[in-house]
Amino acid sequence: MNLPPDRPPWWLWPNLLALDAPGVAVLWQRFLAAAYGLALPAAPSVSLGLVVWGVYLLDRALDARPGRPPAPTDRHRFASRHRPAVAATGGLALAGGAAVAVAGLPAASLVDGLVVGLALAAYLAAVHLSTGGLGGAKELAVGLVFAAGVGVPLAARAPDRAADWGPAVLALAAVCWLNCRLIDRWENGRPAGAAEAVAGLGAVAGVLWCGTPAVGGTIAGAVVLLAALHRVRRQLGGRLLRVGADAALLTPLAAWRWA
Repeated sequence: MNLPPDRPPWWLWPNLLALDAPGVAVLWQRFLAAAYGLALPAAPSVSLGLVVWGVYLLDRALDARPGRPPAPTDRHRFASRHRPAVAATGGLALAGGAAVAVAGLPAASLVDGLVVGLALAAYLAAVHLSTGGLGGAKELAVGLVFAAGVGVPLAARAPDRAADWGPAVLALAAVCWLNCRLIDRWENGRPAGAAEAVAGLGAVAGVLWCGTPAVGGTIAGAVVLLAALHRVRRQLGGRLLRVGADAALLTPLAAWRWA
């Protein structure tokens, strides 16, 4: 069923409201913590979810500011039409995430989170103040910062086990980069090439050092699903591709019982 641009289907609303990214972030954080035997309270995940949600909303609000090119996608059109509400909600989400972090996280997590926050601020400044664009570096930065945020509790609570969980976080960064890169290719009609293949292979190779079959399976599964979506991209509409790309990152749901 083809709906007009102003009538998105119900299953697109999580993407329009930027709820998909924080859901994926929290899922991977809880999964990796369980996979590496770390008892994780609720505060780190609540803080992460709010911060990721706030950042995505503010990023879209900045994309929709006056003077910018016309919005090319459903999510950008939505942000453009509701820019004040999107920006205000993003700011409140960030403030809430910071408040939860200060109230509920140990000092080590706050320090690591601050480092990730500074990297995030640098990313937003580079993207929205740059006149020439960042090219493929934008997707790489998103993947690295996203995975770093997920891995903050691991770094703060089990720094002596970095050799165990470190490759998994790096592999997640590669998968997130691949996710963002393919979405960019699809939405702009550009072909994927060697860089995307290298990212997928790098993600799978990274899990060889994880030593945990459940983690390896989730990473490999996400890469396979993204590759499958790319394979059938001409048969799927842009909306289905966009939602499918994020759904491909929900593989921990299938592997959790093995963690």
